[in-house]
Amino acid sequence: MDIRKNEYFCAMKVGITICICGTAEKILNGRRYTMQRGTLHIISPLIPCVELSQSEDYAALSLMDTPDQLIDVMYPYLSHLAERNMPLFPVIELPEERCCYYESNIRDILSQQAEVSVMPQGILRQANEKLILLRKQTLVLELLTHVLSQPTASIPKPFTHKEQIVMQFIQSLVKNHTTERQVAFYADQAGLSQRYFSSIVSERLGMTPIEIITLVTINNAKRLLHEKGVQVKSVAEQLGFPEQFTFRKYFKTHTGMSPKEFRNLGTRCETWNSDQK
Repeated sequence: MDIRKNEYFCAMKVGITICICGTAEKILNGRRYTMQRGTLHIISPLIPCVELSQSEDYAALSLMDTPDQLIDVMYPYLSHLAERNMPLFPVIELPEERCCYYESNIRDILSQQAEVSVMPQGILRQANEKLILLRKQTLVLELLTHVLSQPTASIPKPFTHKEQIVMQFIQSLVKNHTTERQVAFYADQAGLSQRYFSSIVSERLGMTPIEIITLVTINNAKRLLHEKGVQVKSVAEQLGFPEQFTFRKYFKTHTGMSPKEFRNLGTRCETWNSDQK
C-alpha cells in the first residue's frame, strides 16, 4: 500500500463532531445512533460513518486536524481508550453544561481559524496557527479526561462476535505494533484464517488490517521524528525495525519521502522565512 498515492490517507482527518441542535441518524462502525444536542462522536479513519437522515434544524460543529497534530496528545492514552472500546463505540453523551462548554470553545476556535487563514504568511500567522493547534489539543485532552473518568460499566454490551475480533485486534495492535506488523500474527491470535480475519476487519472498520497496521506505524514514526534530538536510528529501533535502512525504505514507500526529508520538512514549516514578509 502506497499512502502517497491513496487519496483516503492524503485527506485523512481526526477530530470530534458535536450535535448542537436537532437530530440525525448515523451508523458508526455498523451501529445505529441518534444524534441530538450533546451527542459527540469521534472522527477517525478507523471509524466508518454513514449519515442516514437529519432533521431540518440539525446543526453540528466539527473540530478536525491531521493525525500528526492530534494523535500526539492522545498517544499515551490509546491503550486505555482501546480497553474502553472507544473504537467500536465512539459516541459520547455530554451533559448540557459540558455541551455548552464544547460548543463555545469550538465556535471560538473555528472563528479564530478563519481569521488566521487570511493572514499574510509570516511569524504572526505562524504564532496564531500554533496557538490554535494548542487550543485543539487542550480540548481533546479535556475530552479524554471526561471519557476516562466515566465508569466502564456504561459501555454498551454485549459485543457481537465480529466486534470482539476487531476489538482484540485493535487492543493487540496498540501493544504489539513495534514488534508485529504481519496480519498473520493477529489472525492467529483470533484463531482465524488470514483471509477471513481480514474480511471481518475490513467490514467493520472500512480498512484492511495491513492498511491499519501501516497507518499506525507511519503515524508513530512521524510522531517520533518530530521529537528534537531523536536520531533516525533510534526511531527505527523503537519501532522494531531490524536496521535503519529497512525503516528508511518502509517510510519512503508509504510517504514518498525519507525520514530525514520528512523531519527537514517539518523544521522548515516551523521556521519563519524572511522572504515571506
